[in-house]
Amino acid sequence: SVLAMGISLAAMGCTAEAGDIDEADDEINAQSATFRSEAELRTTDGKKAVVDAFTQSCQRGTLRATALPYRGGPYTLVYHRCPAKGPKRGTFAVVPGTTESSIRYAEFAADWTAKGYELFILNNRGEGFNARLLQDDPATAPDESQRRHMDAFDDYVSDLDDFVTKVVVPAAPNEKRLMLVCHSMGGGICTRYAETRPNNPFKGLMLSAPMQGIKIGFFQRGLANVGGLALSEAWVPGGGPYDPKEAFQGNVLTGSENRFAMRHYVNQRFPEVQLGSPTYAWVRRAVEATEQIQRDAAKITKPVLLLSALSDDIVDPKSHETVCNAMNG
Repeated sequence: SVLAMGISLAAMGCTAEAGDIDEADDEINAQSATFRSEAELRTTDGKKAVVDAFTQSCQRGTLRATALPYRGGPYTLVYHRCPAKGPKRGTFAVVPGTTESSIRYAEFAADWTAKGYELFILNNRGEGFNARLLQDDPATAPDESQRRHMDAFDDYVSDLDDFVTKVVVPAAPNEKRLMLVCHSMGGGICTRYAETRPNNPFKGLMLSAPMQGIKIGFFQRGLANVGGLALSEAWVPGGGPYDPKEAFQGNVLTGSENRFAMRHYVNQRFPEVQLGSPTYAWVRRAVEATEQIQRDAAKITKPVLLLSALSDDIVDPKSHETVCNAMNG
């Protein structure tokens, strides 16, 4: 697994031109044994060392987004740039999954910068180190900013386009090994980006458990589409703010107890990245986006290496076959 999630994966090469990224695929396979062990995350000191290395070597930057939030005003996106160590071999633009911040990719950055790759890691709109789309109103909803909300899925895609054209490409002009690496919701964003911008500058995409379909029973689809609640800013039933006491047993995010603990460590050390459950509107728009992704998959022209998490409780791995078949068709 690119992100070493601790779950079973199936690798798929999508599009007839998937051989174009065989070199990158071979490198992942050949060097995976040299990736750092998660054992160092077992202690607080180990977690601190990983995060400290990221904050010390990666530069934080911002850019102004083109798409404006529904509540008005300009919007600023935060990203991190992690320089390659030694001779440069290529560049990765990285788009995280939902509720993740760029700092959650500290291990990934350490592994790949050590192998000569420069990384640019985006924080998705309303998440990570970015401003929340809903703001706290002490009189009505004191924890409103903890709600995972979405104005429009296309805003994420527009933000990625801004990130690529205004930050990544200018910093790495004429880069021959420019790859787009995306996880979970980030994978859905990157898939839609590839569909709507077929002439993008990337040599190919590497997608880890991309959100191209959702096991919507997890988010209670029926309730997400009920009347006026369909686009509500309220939490889905059972939702709430980030829970620092959430136990590893029964979680649906990872099979790695050490990386589950790392998530808590990052959220406690950087409380501004904490984020709770989704709103009705987030679920509704996410479902609509995945349906559109599957309909338009044939529009993707760039080769894709897709890692499908077969035991995923949220992303539907069957959607990966649907998308790959459309791309190969």
